[in-house]
Amino acid sequence: MNRAEIVARFEKHDFRDRQGHPLVNCLEFQILLDQAVADSDQVRSLERELCRRKAYARPDEN
Repeated sequence: MNRAEIVARFEKHDFRDRQGHPLVNCLEFQILLDQAVADSDQVRSLERELCRRKAYARPDEN
């Protein structure tokens, strides 16, 4: 899921903060969202690297 899709989902459910503002407008939410997207990108990159290494591994390697 990319950033725009996550924001759209939160907007669809109309999540609000304690003051009634849309959650997607809160700075803390934006920071959390940026971190989640960055972490997701890093996980995908690591998965690709592991798959690439596995393709070149010999049967006796872990």
